[in-house]
Amino acid sequence: IKLCREDEDFLETLTTSICMPCNEEFFEQSIGKYGLDAECIISNGSYRLTKWNKEDFGIRLYQNEDYNGAFQTNNAAVFISCVDEKEQVTRLMEGESDMAFVPCSELEKADDAQLITDSVQNICWVMTVSDDYSPEVRRALAMAFSVDNYKGALPRGFAAATSFYPEILEVEDASGVGITVYDIASAKVLMSSQVAEMEDKRFPSAMLYYYNAEGVRDVATGIVGHWQQNLSTFVNIEAATSLSKLQGEISDKTLPFALFPLAAKSDSIAEYMLNFGINYDGEQPSALQQQLLSENTLFPVAFENTNISYVSTLENVIIENQNGYIDFSHIVKRG
Repeated sequence: IKLCREDEDFLETLTTSICMPCNEEFFEQSIGKYGLDAECIISNGSYRLTKWNKEDFGIRLYQNEDYNGAFQTNNAAVFISCVDEKEQVTRLMEGESDMAFVPCSELEKADDAQLITDSVQNICWVMTVSDDYSPEVRRALAMAFSVDNYKGALPRGFAAATSFYPEILEVEDASGVGITVYDIASAKVLMSSQVAEMEDKRFPSAMLYYYNAEGVRDVATGIVGHWQQNLSTFVNIEAATSLSKLQGEISDKTLPFALFPLAAKSDSIAEYMLNFGINYDGEQPSALQQQLLSENTLFPVAFENTNISYVSTLENVIIENQNGYIDFSHIVKRG
């Protein structure tokens, strides 16, 4: 295999699902449906797929009786489902599941229920500013932006961001790089000069749309409240439920302001940078951050953890935080 560029993770990539061998005859017979439903999945591993319900998402895996390889699973079956009716901790406490992704808002309940929790910081909340605002207005907003104005509102499982790179990416040299230095006095002078040239000599009312998640409203309030108090910029806030719409603001900038999360699904910087529309080619992450911040249309706001909680009766739980995988094959349940 000849690569177009150096990739230190290539050998690891060869072990993942995207590089698994495929039965060519079966693939062609699936007529474009390969891997899209239970009838168009074939495998020779330790498990066999017996159910895949897409309507109320559920997958059932049982030990494959025809498997004759060296590796044997420690459990007879694994059931995976996606349900919304109850909070996840309540479901775990009532014995309706053994392991679940738990939002940060339920971490205290997980502690009280004596659940075991594994967390990884893999999400960065960012804020976009429309490029319809002049460069001077955007710079004034940047100079009046500080984590000190909202970090006290961050709930458990969140942390103030000083870069775009959550811990899972292991980027150590980007903290603070390219971020406009907080200078409220200069921000006031600059914004005042810009407002003097606007219609009615006032900053037009605007809206910050934020993705509706626990605790984020208070963060948004802290940011726009500080701007209003010091720059006389009246920005209201409104919850939004379409994450894809908000994430599109990275490139579109159709909204005055937007606040939303971007997730790193592994420790691959190349994969993560696609969130920003960047095809990573080995550049220094700090240089990329400086580029993203140069127009003051994008701000890193907060980091968030992804949490997996499970009952204490599970043994041999292996969660690989660097790539988000859960190895169910070793898990056994006592009693």
